[in-house]
Amino acid sequence: MANQDVELIYGYEQWIAIVQDQLALAGQERIEEHFDQINQLELEKEKIKQTVMEHSEQLDKLLPDHVSKVLEYITTIQGLNDRLQHLLEGWYGLASSSMKQVSAQRRILNSYGGVQNSDIVSYYIDSKN
Repeated sequence: MANQDVELIYGYEQWIAIVQDQLALAGQERIEEHFDQINQLELEKEKIKQTVMEHSEQLDKLLPDHVSKVLEYITTIQGLNDRLQHLLEGWYGLASSSMKQVSAQRRILNSYGGVQNSDIVSYYIDSKN
């Protein structure tokens, strides 16, 4: 039973380390490679989470010291996940804003006849305004 306790605690420690790595990446400049790395870490985290859940089935049989350690780790993971979610929502907001700008720029180009059109009508309308 003590072996399962150690494996469970080790799983939570790995889980915390992965979320901290994700936070470190999310705190850096927003580039495509970081998206891929965060996603890869998320896949690793899911494997560890699955292992932790398998060992958590016998949570009521843990030693009292290990129970407090597990509860501390769970609290830590919740805090780290909240911070990570906040950072990723910021990334999402920036990406959404950028996409809106691109969409607006495209509409402006198209309203002036578009780059692909070679007629003079839109330029005539623009000069009259």
